[in-house]
Amino acid sequence: MLKNLISSKFLERKDIKKIINYSRDAEKGRIPNIGKKVLGLLFLEESLRAEASLKAASIKLGGGYVEFDKTYFAKNEESLEDTIKAAASICDVLAIRGGADIDLSKFRDIGTPIINAMWGKDYLLNGLWLLYSYTKRTNIKGKKIGVYGIPAHSRLTYALYYLFSNYNVTFYEDAVTKESSTKNEVIKYIEKKGSKFERKKISEFIGNVDLLFITEGLPLEGEKRKEIREINEKFEQISKEDIEKMKRNSYFVYIMPRKLPNGRLTASREVDKSKKLLTYKTIKEGIYANIGMLRWLLS
Repeated sequence: MLKNLISSKFLERKDIKKIINYSRDAEKGRIPNIGKKVLGLLFLEESLRAEASLKAASIKLGGGYVEFDKTYFAKNEESLEDTIKAAASICDVLAIRGGADIDLSKFRDIGTPIINAMWGKDYLLNGLWLLYSYTKRTNIKGKKIGVYGIPAHSRLTYALYYLFSNYNVTFYEDAVTKESSTKNEVIKYIEKKGSKFERKKISEFIGNVDLLFITEGLPLEGEKRKEIREINEKFEQISKEDIEKMKRNSYFVYIMPRKLPNGRLTASREVDKSKKLLTYKTIKEGIYANIGMLRWLLS
C-alpha cells in the first residue's frame, strides 16, 4: 500500500517509530541521498516556517522542490480536487496546506504520497515535529500532558491528541470556553488507543504534567464573533510564575501565532527565557523530522 501522511489518525505506532528513527539519523548527520526526487508544495494558505523547513529537508536529501501558485486556484477556474490530482502527478511527494473541508483521504491511492502540512482539522507535519523533539528528550510512554487554550479550534492540538495517544499517555484539558473544548469523537479516539482524557482546570494539573501544551490564540476561520470575544476575555496568559509551578524535568510549548484576536499573548514573553520551553527547539529540529518523513515516504 502507498505510504501517506494524510492524517495523524492513520499513523500507526510502528510507522511513527520508523520516522523518528530516521529523524534521529538525520540529526546525527546520517542523511541518505534520495536522488532526483521532487517535493511538491501546494500551499493554499501562507506558511512562515513549514514551507521553508520542507524545502530545506528536500535539499539536504539530495532532491528538489516545485511550488504551485495558489493564486491560480483562487481564480476558481477548476475544482480543488482536480488541482490536487494535477499537482500530485508532477512530483514524487506532495505537501499540501489549506483550510478546505475536502477529505484528503480520498487521495490515498492517487499514486503520490501526500503530507498534511496543515489541512482541515489536522496539522500532522508540525505534530511530528513536536513528537520528535519531545521523545528526543524523554520516554513518552505513560506521560501526563496538559492542554490549555482553544483545542477544538487548533489544528495542531488535533495532531497532538492523535499522535501522542499511541503512547498510553494521560491528557488533562482546560479549554477557555465550552465551545472550544475537544469534541467527543476525538476523546473516543484517544481512549480507543489506550490513553486517557480528563477535563480539569490548569491550576489543578500544571504542577503534575510532564508537558504543557498551550494552543495558538487565533480561532479557525468562520468562528462566531461572540465566541471569539469570549476567548479574548477568558484566555488567561501563561506567565513566568505559572511555568515555575511545573515539575523540574517538565517541558512546555506554546503554539504560534500566540496572539489572541485582541492582540494579547497566550504566553508572556518572560517565559521565553525558561529552559523548559520547547517551541523554538521544535522548529529547529523540525527539519530533521521532515527528513525522517520524506525518507519514510520514499523508502
